[in-house]
Amino acid sequence: MTPEQALDSAVRRWKAHVVDRGPTACWPWAGYINPDSGYGQLSMPPALTALGWPRTVTAPWFACRVAQGPPPTGGEVLHSCNVRDCCNPAHLRWGTRAENMQDRAKDGNQNTGKLTPDKVRSIRREFANRSTGKMVAYADLGAKYGISDDGVRRIIYGETWAWLE
Repeated sequence: MTPEQALDSAVRRWKAHVVDRGPTACWPWAGYINPDSGYGQLSMPPALTALGWPRTVTAPWFACRVAQGPPPTGGEVLHSCNVRDCCNPAHLRWGTRAENMQDRAKDGNQNTGKLTPDKVRSIRREFANRSTGKMVAYADLGAKYGISDDGVRRIIYGETWAWLE
């Protein structure tokens, strides 16, 4: 397999796991989510790893790499939408670790004191009620409680507020 064929194959696999909601909307990742990082993940074909691509990449990293080229040394993917599982290349750019941390703090993706234990329990309860047929989106809960979509997702998956029963 040539590098071009390998990249085409990887792009097709990536597209099969992305929910494309239009050019300006977030494109959530619907494939495998790494439980440690919370990011969508995919493996690269050997023809790409032979060219220096990592063996496994996050879905947003792959989108940014294909759209914008290789990352700068030490570069991280920054999301203008602050949605961790967004893979829309229009929402992604390369940046530094410092820029990423500044964005997180500025956009309320760290503990900003907006939530109380009762609010966190309500978020979990409302999300759990989706099994009754009423789908609740992270964005809806985030808007209701004044936090980001990713903040809701981290609560649901126990990445934050894990100590709270």
